[in-house]
Amino acid sequence: MIEIRNLLLVLAGVSVFCLIYTNIVLYRKAPDPIESQISVFENPEKSRIIAFGDLHGDYSALRTILKFTAWDPKDILVQTGDTIGKGDDTKKILNFFIEHKGKNIIHIMGNHEHMNLNENYQFVTDADINSFGGEENRKNLFQKDQIYGIYLSSLKICEKIGDVIFVHGGISKAIAEQYGSFEKIQNGLIEDPANNKDLAGNNGPMWYREYAKGPENKICGDLERTLDILGAEFMVMGHTTFKKITSKCNNKAIFIDTGNSRAVRGVRSALEIQQIKGETVSIRAVYDDSTEVIYQSN
Repeated sequence: MIEIRNLLLVLAGVSVFCLIYTNIVLYRKAPDPIESQISVFENPEKSRIIAFGDLHGDYSALRTILKFTAWDPKDILVQTGDTIGKGDDTKKILNFFIEHKGKNIIHIMGNHEHMNLNENYQFVTDADINSFGGEENRKNLFQKDQIYGIYLSSLKICEKIGDVIFVHGGISKAIAEQYGSFEKIQNGLIEDPANNKDLAGNNGPMWYREYAKGPENKICGDLERTLDILGAEFMVMGHTTFKKITSKCNNKAIFIDTGNSRAVRGVRSALEIQQIKGETVSIRAVYDDSTEVIYQSN
């Protein structure tokens, strides 16, 4: 009996050690919230950018997109938010981005990431909750001092690579004029997450839909003014689902949420952008069986 009890104590000790070691390793892989404020993409010499929209808890969609775009780790990979909600694979998707953390991997904060950070589980499935070991475990792991909370809290609400801005919903003219620069918008939510209702609200970058929903005779002037303030030529957005990758305003506004997730039952797609010294020379919509040129410089 004594030998069995000693064996059980040893096994319990090993289990605790493994748990502690695993969390240490995962914490090291999580982005530093301070480092994440620094934009690493100013003027890349030559870049191939692969961007794709809402995954909504579908890990197979992520793998499929990486395959049909022939993603190479040297490429810049941009996901424009809403990896969470509606589907069951949040944990697998977040683990992918944590494990592949690096300057060539950009995961932008969407409204669903933000909702989950604030314990709003309106669109979270039971299977997704169970994958974390239950609701209490999931809530704990999403706290801002725990692995997934640390990671999600570090996400920026927009990124600029060369002359292209990537954002989940859209950056309105009002927000651009209020903040006055891309950098102030990018860092605003990280610097003041509790009180920044402008950036986190319905007209903030995670929720704004006017470019997607509004007529071109109304939105294009606002978009042009916004891009001028932010020092960009194009804005790439997710959030609002289209049947295919869609552009407006002479291809200045590009919408890449095509319902990648099986929970949405749309079309899996990605955007391929080629840049030289920060200037976009071509933009193509890429699907599993076809491509479409959206923009080509002269």
